[in-house]
Amino acid sequence: MFIFPYLVEKSEEPMSFGSAFGAIVSLKNNRRLKSGRAEKHFAGKEQISGIQSHRTPTKKELQETRKRLKAEYKARQLKIYGISAIVLVLLLSVFLYFMF
Repeated sequence: MFIFPYLVEKSEEPMSFGSAFGAIVSLKNNRRLKSGRAEKHFAGKEQISGIQSHRTPTKKELQETRKRLKAEYKARQLKIYGISAIVLVLLLSVFLYFMF
């Protein structure tokens, strides 16, 4: 009946609130099944490729990252202030043009 019967699991909770509640329970159960399969499938990938996902950065790396982020933030703020100033000048000039 279903194309993917392994994704459908019968809920242990009663479906007394109608089909909407049953659909929510079914989706949660399917999500749990899906995440469990993904964790089992990709468990050995990090060891094979040598990628370390949970290493702590050194102080030098943290300082470089902070500097980079501060520079990006400053550039973004300058851009926002510049665009805001230009829009304000344009609105002021249009207002003065129509008023006088």
